[in-house]
Amino acid sequence: MVKEKEFEEKNVSYYSVLLHAWIDSNMEYDKTLISLSSLGIALLVTILSTIKPSSWWILASCVISFFGFGACIWICLTIYLKNTDHIENLLHDNQDPRLSLKLVQYDKRSKMSFVLGVIGFCLAGIISALK
Repeated sequence: MVKEKEFEEKNVSYYSVLLHAWIDSNMEYDKTLISLSSLGIALLVTILSTIKPSSWWILASCVISFFGFGACIWICLTIYLKNTDHIENLLHDNQDPRLSLKLVQYDKRSKMSFVLGVIGFCLAGIISALK
């Protein structure tokens, strides 16, 4: 009986550590997207303020990049807010499957908007290198 209780306590402890590591890694991923998107916006502002865009294509690529990076930051911040709501609901035994689905959708959108920002940034670089 004592061994079963010890085994159960170890399982709970192990599950708790795994859950904490999973949450930390997901939050770290969102933090990284926010940091890289902020860096992308800062770099675009620096480039555009020192070197004027030589064509409308470069300007359009920069606008796409601004939009992608800005959307990524906004979506990641929304994920943080929704995560706290989700955790509060779980603590109060109010499991809302729609909130879990929304979090998955927001996560996909943050990745897509970051990729859009990177693509716009790369297009601006390629177009300016070809001119």
